[in-house]
Amino acid sequence: MDDRIMVKACLSDKGVEFQTFSKQWRSSGSFYVPIFQLRQLASNPELVVSDVNSFATMWLDRRNDRLSIHFSWLCRDGDRLNGRYEHVILPYGSLMDAVARRDEPGAPTEWRALSEEKRQWPRFVFKSRNNLHAALSVKPVRRKLVRFLRDNFKWPGADQIVFYDDFEPYSFGFTEFCGEARGITGGVILHGRENLNTARYSIHT
Repeated sequence: MDDRIMVKACLSDKGVEFQTFSKQWRSSGSFYVPIFQLRQLASNPELVVSDVNSFATMWLDRRNDRLSIHFSWLCRDGDRLNGRYEHVILPYGSLMDAVARRDEPGAPTEWRALSEEKRQWPRFVFKSRNNLHAALSVKPVRRKLVRFLRDNFKWPGADQIVFYDDFEPYSFGFTEFCGEARGITGGVILHGRENLNTARYSIHT
């Protein structure tokens, strides 16, 4: 049995509520995306969406009709924000066909698909009391952080990356874990904070 993720989408008049199921995590919470935003992907193939504390990055490979979604599932535990990270690849055309037919008599109100790709990224675990909440609260910082994590932690040999608050605002320390063994430790630091629109993240080890 592989470790691919099952995705269920509940279809409503104005939105799609995603839920994931996997051997590792069983079932996720739900993540709501308005239909108009899913349709925008046809002309603007990258989108960052938030739902309460959680967020997702979506981008559409129009040539292959594949929708990649990076879910960052976050929840509060007292004054700490914890979470995990999942990546799925779905057939965009099939999903949007189901959305288009949802109002037809007898049409299903639920769509399911098995992610087309096994996990290639380590799990992200956030043990950040303050900085993650601060970063997600500022739109330009949130977009930069989501893209940076997506593009710079493709470490298939690692099982998980644990992130902690750094003393620098919007920044994090991290530790790589391969099973029980610790691997690389370092920081994800936001430079140029005097202008958050042009600031950039980098890794320090």
